[in-house]
Amino acid sequence: MKKIDKEKLDEFLIQVDNREQVPWLFGNRTVFKSLPAGDYTVIYNDVSYQDKIVIERKSSVSELFQATGRERERFVRELEKLAVVKYKWIVCEFDYLAIVNEQPPGILQPIAVYGSILAWHVKFNVPFFFAGNRKNARASSYKLLENYVKYKILELK
Repeated sequence: MKKIDKEKLDEFLIQVDNREQVPWLFGNRTVFKSLPAGDYTVIYNDVSYQDKIVIERKSSVSELFQATGRERERFVRELEKLAVVKYKWIVCEFDYLAIVNEQPPGILQPIAVYGSILAWHVKFNVPFFFAGNRKNARASSYKLLENYVKYKILELK
């Protein structure tokens, strides 16, 4: 079993897509550079792992409703890109009940949003993670990226 080398683990950076409007920041680990899909990935030893691990952020219920409704075609193209990445998540800064409790005005019903999420999970193998709030979403995403470095790049057991 390999021992955790804290120095090596501390060397990873988090690449943030430069189109993110209100990005999560990770102190001196944050590097802004465009990504072909998603919003966050790992950089280690100057190598971007954008083809291996990606996190797409959804900041609000209305953003999710837009992705499911009027921006559906664009979002499905994004999901198609994510489908070829082995480790990927849609991390939401709200809980799943917010889809019902904070439904934006319009004709799209919460059941349709849930149906799309479930279909996309199967069709594109992209899981949705409802973190409850922005702080939890950022912290959870950080841990996902850090654990990728630990177990897939540094190959710790």
